[in-house]
Amino acid sequence: MKIFIFAAIERSNMKQTRPIKIKCVAENYHHAKSILAGEYITTWAGQIINRN
Repeated sequence: MKIFIFAAIERSNMKQTRPIKIKCVAENYHHAKSILAGEYITTWAGQIINRN
């Protein structure tokens, strides 16, 4: 599993002026993005790969 980092804006929060950082654990980028897509508008910010 990898940790994906996204800059995100909540879809329901019309007053949010800056993106927040969200971390999501998933097998790949597309799965991570689909987990967050219902609640957030996201853009990729990074990835952490666990080498253990």
